[in-house]
Amino acid sequence: MKQRAHSIGIIMASVIAGCDGKPSEADARSAFEDQLQTEYCKLIRFTKTNAVDSQESGMKRYTVEYEAEVEYLKDCMKDEMHRIVEDPGTAPMGCTRFKKGQRDVWRGTLTFGKTEKGWRGPRGKIY
Repeated sequence: MKQRAHSIGIIMASVIAGCDGKPSEADARSAFEDQLQTEYCKLIRFTKTNAVDSQESGMKRYTVEYEAEVEYLKDCMKDEMHRIVEDPGTAPMGCTRFKKGQRDVWRGTLTFGKTEKGWRGPRGKIY
């Protein structure tokens, strides 16, 4: 029994040591979903394509680049910042029109800031 407990301890230490402590792809997906206007679209696929460490004003930052496929749940328009506009009369110039059921690929970034409690995502949630 002691041998098994020792082996489990070694495995756990290896797993913990292998983690780099940065937001994972699952964290980035969760942060993306927190920003998604779910009354207009649903997430089909999310992929972390790259990430960059940086520091700004003394704060560590981790910026995740992503590609996400969404499906529109109703007719609407989307601007370059992925903001959804349902009423074409209020849509700014440069919006793209989408029909219900149509899919679109979004590419962008999500920036996390390091705090003493973890990494703060774009909407303030700690990961």
